[in-house]
Amino acid sequence: MSRFRKRGFTSLGVVLLSCCLLAILGCGSGIVMRPEGSLQISPDTLDFGTVGVGKSMSKTVALTNSGVTDVAIDKVSMTSSAFAIAGGSQFPIIIPTGKMRNISVTFAPSSGQNYSAQLKFVDATSKEMILVSARGKGQPEAEAVVRMSASADRLDFGGVPVNTLATKELLLTSTGTTALTINSVSVSGSGFAVMGGMLPVTLQPNQSLTLTVQFDPTTTKTVNENLTIQSTAVAGPMTIALSGSGSSGVVDGGSGEGTLVSRLEASAESVSFGEVTMNTSTTQIITLISTGTAPVTVDAATILGDGFSLITGSLPVTLNPTQSVTLQLRFNPTISGAAHGQLMISSNSSNGGMTEIPLSGTGTAMPSPNLTVSAGALGFGNVTVDTTATQSLTLTSTGTGPVTVSAAMITGSGFRVVGAGLPAVLNPAQSMTLQVQFTPIKTGAASGQLILKSDSSTGSTTMIALSGVSTPTPSPLLKLSVGSLSFGNVMMNSAVTQTLTLSSTGTADLTVSSATITGAGFTVVGEALPARLTAGQTLTLQVQFLPVATGSAIGQLTIKSNSSSGDTAVVALSGMGTALPVPQLSLSATELSFGNIATNASATQLVTLTSTGTAAVTVNAARITGNGFRIVGAELPVILSPGQSMTLQVQFIPGATGAASGQLTISSNSTSGNIAVALSGTGIAIPNPRLSVSSGSLSFGNVTVDTASVQYLTLTSTGTSPVTVSSTAISGAGFSMAAGIFPVTLDPNQSLTLQVQFNPATAGVATGQLTIVSDAVNGRTTNLVLNGSGIDANPRLTASTTSMSFDSVSVNTPAIRTLTLTSVGTSPVTVSGATVSGIDFSLVGGRFPVILNPNRTMMLQIQFLPTTNGELSGSVTIVSDSTSGNVTVALSGTGTGAAPEVDLGWDAPTDSPTTVIGYNIYRSTGSSRSFGVINPDPVTTVTYIDKAVVSGTNYSYIVKSVDVNGTESAASNQINLSIP
Repeated sequence: MSRFRKRGFTSLGVVLLSCCLLAILGCGSGIVMRPEGSLQISPDTLDFGTVGVGKSMSKTVALTNSGVTDVAIDKVSMTSSAFAIAGGSQFPIIIPTGKMRNISVTFAPSSGQNYSAQLKFVDATSKEMILVSARGKGQPEAEAVVRMSASADRLDFGGVPVNTLATKELLLTSTGTTALTINSVSVSGSGFAVMGGMLPVTLQPNQSLTLTVQFDPTTTKTVNENLTIQSTAVAGPMTIALSGSGSSGVVDGGSGEGTLVSRLEASAESVSFGEVTMNTSTTQIITLISTGTAPVTVDAATILGDGFSLITGSLPVTLNPTQSVTLQLRFNPTISGAAHGQLMISSNSSNGGMTEIPLSGTGTAMPSPNLTVSAGALGFGNVTVDTTATQSLTLTSTGTGPVTVSAAMITGSGFRVVGAGLPAVLNPAQSMTLQVQFTPIKTGAASGQLILKSDSSTGSTTMIALSGVSTPTPSPLLKLSVGSLSFGNVMMNSAVTQTLTLSSTGTADLTVSSATITGAGFTVVGEALPARLTAGQTLTLQVQFLPVATGSAIGQLTIKSNSSSGDTAVVALSGMGTALPVPQLSLSATELSFGNIATNASATQLVTLTSTGTAAVTVNAARITGNGFRIVGAELPVILSPGQSMTLQVQFIPGATGAASGQLTISSNSTSGNIAVALSGTGIAIPNPRLSVSSGSLSFGNVTVDTASVQYLTLTSTGTSPVTVSSTAISGAGFSMAAGIFPVTLDPNQSLTLQVQFNPATAGVATGQLTIVSDAVNGRTTNLVLNGSGIDANPRLTASTTSMSFDSVSVNTPAIRTLTLTSVGTSPVTVSGATVSGIDFSLVGGRFPVILNPNRTMMLQIQFLPTTNGELSGSVTIVSDSTSGNVTVALSGTGTGAAPEVDLGWDAPTDSPTTVIGYNIYRSTGSSRSFGVINPDPVTTVTYIDKAVVSGTNYSYIVKSVDVNGTESAASNQINLSIP
């Protein structure tokens, strides 16, 4: 089928979007490897938390050598550049035994992310000695925000005498994260004004600016206005409401009735700052109050004295009655000792134009934390295993500033700190006590260290040596020589005594307080208790059994002591009371069965006679009845003491076939009388093993050289008794037998298969022999003749045809033919593959390689799938190891019945002013320039297949788009083509 595709009059854009993958490193954790040997580290993890980008933080790790030799550290390696060893820690270093070395590590993040690293301390051979993990997070600077706040959103001046100035302060503060600029301040209306502050002004975060707002009324009216502040704050301009009213009145310093009096008073007559550390500051506030009936004006405030200063207070200021203003005073001593100063306030107060307020304070030296311990070592001396000894260690703050004891760590087996309550802050001269315990769990000397961490100026680490000796616990211990006493058989009213030894095997004196006995017939003889045994001493107890009745007797000896293994020890007692001696004979069996025995052959079985009474038994005689049965080697009479045994041999020799029975009778002085044993057996014929072979010879015929051929030989037991094949042997070039396990026994009618192989190495006739050795009565040796012929290999392959025609096949319709391959040589042929030429021919299925034995066949499926009209040809070639070479079969066929069609395609317009709902396709035939629509309705897609075309004809096509109004667009570009 012929297809033609053309693109037309618009174009399409393709946008390729790419993705960005962001990998975020998580916060690392942990360490990980504990130090080996004598080097210990604390802490083993450094967590720096969050540190600002561009800033740094340092932490310290302590390396302690708790071994008996010095430790040399050659260098430290880091797995992240954000961490580093702080200056002053130079490597290599040597840490003497029992000493500690502090190493300072710095974390300086360069970006806002999580960081983790490992610090590896290695020796001169690069062997890792100890490992520390470090982690931290970089914190980027926050986004800059400009904000401003005011100390009040409204200022009310109340009543102020006409033409009298009153003031109030407004505090503006930068509360954002970046600098604030105040550009201007304006007041609407009359009577109000703003004083102080050169604008514009820039305030850093947390900085403030004080504005003084004045109200000077000229009339007795109430005035309400607004104060507007322009700045760079994100909230925009800020408005503060202002209000006040003018009042009539005369200010006079006199006290006449009806006059107005200005008066100023301070909140304190003196200010004391107390003790203040040198070069640090503290502040106090003093309030000035207008206590008269008329406004008072505070003109100025000056301060005298080293270290004293005035922080805030915008003067001059006029205070209406009851109004106040605060002054903030600061004391920052630079030397130690008492300091004095004076605050001097000038005003128009009627009680004095100058107010003086004394100032005082004391400068103290910088505090120096110092920690002192009551002992440099704690020795616990001898302590018993599993007991606890406690010693106290007093920690005293001996500096001029508080000392913080942050941690107490302890090393050494058995040592621990009890109730430390750390961290703890000790003020100067304050003390605390640590309780250190030693609880050994095994004997021997023990040592350790108590390591105290603090901010003491004399060193952040204080080490106290710990020592003690563990001794065993004094312990009385009782050991018995036996756990039970068995007296065996004892005749009634006869006493038998056994000895029990008590040993003191502990480390303290043992007290045996009592020995009590239970059980009929049992007693302790000559008891001398209680008794005290020193370590290693023994005591003997005599225990007696005197039965008064026959039968089993049991009892118990209970010994009370202070043994650490338990205050009660128990010895089990047992015995048997017996009557007068009684002879008793027992036999091991009451019948003997000999089974099948060949005639005139013998079989022997044993019967055991045992004296089971309490007195010797006499076996007088043994008599036997029954054909074929007899006693062998018996010497009677015989006397057997209690518990003694003897054996009789009974023999069966059948003289004829068939069942036989008899009886063995034993006579003795046993209280049970004579004893009979039943005898039985069966005589059978003499064994007759026979062996038959499935063939007297094996002929392998023609076998290709170096090719194995196998034949099978069956051996059958055909006698009346088992036959044993003891061995096989094979001779002759090329003949062999698969491995077999010999000897092998075949029961009657049982068979065995032998596998015989012929694998000739050369061409020609070959003969051999298989020899089978057995105990068959029909022949101990069986010989079989072997023969075969070796022939040279001749693999040959032929095909069922040399050419294959598919005749006419419709285009795109598959047709399949079968090709048969045959092995026609004298040896197997290997087909290794098949190749097909010709674009429309192919091989269906088929797996290679394939081995075909002589005269075997295989089938190949060949397919013809024409895609065009006309005659087509190809071939299939079969590749093999055939001596005649590869086989080639010619292939042919004709494709028929394909109808031509034209596949048209175009791009949709992108700039149409109205909506496009479809397309009309126009076609002209031959040299005609007349185009006609070939689609009945507008096509809604951008493709169309024209199937109404004829081979050998020329066609031209154009496309027009149709909008929602049915209006067609201009024609697209024209496409001309010829149908083959």
